[in-house]
Amino acid sequence: MTCTAHLADELRARGFRITPQRRAILAFLHDTPGHFSPAEIFTHVRRLVPGVTEPTVYRTLEFLSANGMVSASLLRDGHLVYEDA
Repeated sequence: MTCTAHLADELRARGFRITPQRRAILAFLHDTPGHFSPAEIFTHVRRLVPGVTEPTVYRTLEFLSANGMVSASLLRDGHLVYEDA
């Protein structure tokens, strides 16, 4: 089982749905090392999930961070970035 599938199963066990947006964001952050801004994540995810909006990506990142699936950090310059938890 992949790490992304494990995280998806964990969210399902908590009673949450696994949307295409959540799956795409989890997969991107797990498969791509580094810290990424929400805008960078949106650029990648919109190629995989046509029709996704930037506010949806922001809300999804906040949700995944609140549930311990991704980590949010503030850089010294004040920019918010996310990475695999």
